[in-house]
Amino acid sequence: MRIKYFLLTTGISLLASASSFAQLSIGPTGGVNLAHHRMHFDEGETPETQLLLQPTAGVAVDVKLLPLLSLQPQFLYSGKGTAYTLNEDVEGYSRTKVSYLEVPVNAVLSVGLSEAQFQFFAGPYASLAVYGKNKYDYASDLFGVKMRVSDDETLQFGDGDNYDLRSFDYGMNFGIGVRSNHVQLQTGYSLGMQNLVADEESRQHNTIENGAIHARLTFFIGG
Repeated sequence: MRIKYFLLTTGISLLASASSFAQLSIGPTGGVNLAHHRMHFDEGETPETQLLLQPTAGVAVDVKLLPLLSLQPQFLYSGKGTAYTLNEDVEGYSRTKVSYLEVPVNAVLSVGLSEAQFQFFAGPYASLAVYGKNKYDYASDLFGVKMRVSDDETLQFGDGDNYDLRSFDYGMNFGIGVRSNHVQLQTGYSLGMQNLVADEESRQHNTIENGAIHARLTFFIGG
């Protein structure tokens, strides 16, 4: 619960402190994540994963520090998770979807003096899982008999063997973009650095980390 309040107050503080700058713009942002889990298991076979399309949306602030350098804090809903690769003889799908409240803070370097500027950005993020589900529905042949398995499980977040995944995540964002007047389009990669395995003993041998290719369109007002 303390982490939830931390993320919320951090996001509000970033927006409030940014307002003290003269060259400030703020606006809605939204797009998609192509998310996946980076996994390595010492115990048993490591599952193969695929990209999972998830939405992301929120509010972005641009604080002009120098003519070509800005600080861009954001407060986002960010969908992450992973899809799993099934065997060739299995028809269907298996997915893990996780909803995060996320606060990235990126430094943005702009190149070019015209209305359209090319961008490079990088910075840290912190996020908190607020909801998640495992969903699978697939059919396979067992001794010539087609068997169907289907389920929908709500994930439990926390630390310990009673939980599915850890709730807090952090990492780095980096990427490129372009901005013309008040419209900005960015694409990049979100590299999770938190091991999400909930059980402490299992965490010594197994790793699950977030990763996501993201693309977001932002419309800034003001500045």
